[in-house]
Amino acid sequence: MQKGIVRDGPRILRVKVQIGYDAHRLENIIFPGKIEVELVKICLVKDQRPFFSIIIPTLNEELFLPRLLEDLIKQSFRDFEVIVIDGQSTDRTIKEAKRFNSKLPLLKIFQSPKRGLACQRNFGGGKAAGKYLLFFDADGKVDPSFLKKLNKTLVKKPYGIFSAWMKPDSNKLVDNILVSIANLITLFTTLIKKPRFCGAFTGCSQQAFIGAKGFNETIVMNEDYDFSCRCAQLGFKCKFYLIPKSYFSFRRFRREGYLAPIAKYTWAGLLFTFKGTNYHFGLEYKMGGTNYKQNKQGWKK
Repeated sequence: MQKGIVRDGPRILRVKVQIGYDAHRLENIIFPGKIEVELVKICLVKDQRPFFSIIIPTLNEELFLPRLLEDLIKQSFRDFEVIVIDGQSTDRTIKEAKRFNSKLPLLKIFQSPKRGLACQRNFGGGKAAGKYLLFFDADGKVDPSFLKKLNKTLVKKPYGIFSAWMKPDSNKLVDNILVSIANLITLFTTLIKKPRFCGAFTGCSQQAFIGAKGFNETIVMNEDYDFSCRCAQLGFKCKFYLIPKSYFSFRRFRREGYLAPIAKYTWAGLLFTFKGTNYHFGLEYKMGGTNYKQNKQGWKK
């Protein structure tokens, strides 16, 4: 807002002008007598909401969570809050998160009354103040320019539900091939407006999250696919960004072997395609970092 001060001798007329109004037009206003017009800038009352709310569900992630929080400290774009929603961990996850209080001023840590990816994401979404909600897995990674690039694209053209082209957390050929296949499937489903966005990174507007009533807490797997599809069905525009890129963790593959996770994800995808969310059999998805240990290179098995 700007304040116009109109002086005529001892008299002062104060005129408030909304931002976006052509303040120079005051000079063309005809007042009685000789009146000098002076425009003075005053402080704006800024919307205090952060642009992003980053929501991270955790369960025994004392080894992984610090790495993700370190990546967030390095972000060149700073208008964000971080919300850690813990599922009653039995390790040092909460203590590790609290170490970042001074480095991430808008860090909030909560314990969810219920354990599970969907309910913990919903709990975090209910605490979020940001214009956009970004859901990350605790074993994720973020490049320093990720939020800056994402902010730039969203300011230029807003979307209600979105994700980003994935790259693996390793240089293995098999990991690159699997991620490339997943990216092509995600791109295709986005083009036909039935997006299947991966929970490793999914973003949405506050309006989309509220409109879709969050993630479905009753299904075993594919709550991320279900959420993005429902947002699109409600009319929110969807986008699968080629830039910036997100990371996909292969820690589960490295621990269980590749065959079992591939079979499970393929089976779950087929069930979702032909049955929607109307299935509760043959699938189990355990969250948490309890069974993953650090190797010599600092990555997790």
